[in-house]
Amino acid sequence: MPATLHSIAIFVTEIERAKRFYRDVLELPLVREGSFGAEFLDGPAHLGVHPAVHPDARSLVGRHTGITLHIEDILGFCERLHERGVHFLAEPTRQAFGVPIGEHQLVKEMIAQMVSDYDASRLLWLRAGWMKNEGLRNTRETSLAKWFATVASERAAGDAKPAGKGGEDHPPLPQAPVPRRA
Repeated sequence: MPATLHSIAIFVTEIERAKRFYRDVLELPLVREGSFGAEFLDGPAHLGVHPAVHPDARSLVGRHTGITLHIEDILGFCERLHERGVHFLAEPTRQAFGVPIGEHQLVKEMIAQMVSDYDASRLLWLRAGWMKNEGLRNTRETSLAKWFATVASERAAGDAKPAGKGGEDHPPLPQAPVPRRA
């Protein structure tokens, strides 16, 4: 049987202040409380906030604890937290492995490919237009410009699609049908 997450334990020195934060600011449902502290998120996994009374527990207060929450409107949620006095050490950003998505080498390469394809498509289109304005035959150049722009846009859409594909932890983004002209 594979391991599953049971709980996340956070040790604090001010239990009442911690309960107010998790219950009132983060709006997590308080499920149980007692001398052990408080438990939030009754489900397959829960968040336990415990008073640091033992010397070993006191050494854990203030250490980094990572918690991942699924939130539909992350920007709106962060705005509400800011209004409630929560101070962010850094602006909330979409990250993978601790680095903003756009800073990964592969993403930079994909963006550079999209830009170069766009520029090449534009140059082909401008050349076809110039030839037409000059009264020159331009069917080859016009067809080439249309073909290259189509291939480039399909490649860009294909490269961008994995971000919204969904997966084990993320539902797929809604996608509308794309109307096409013949």
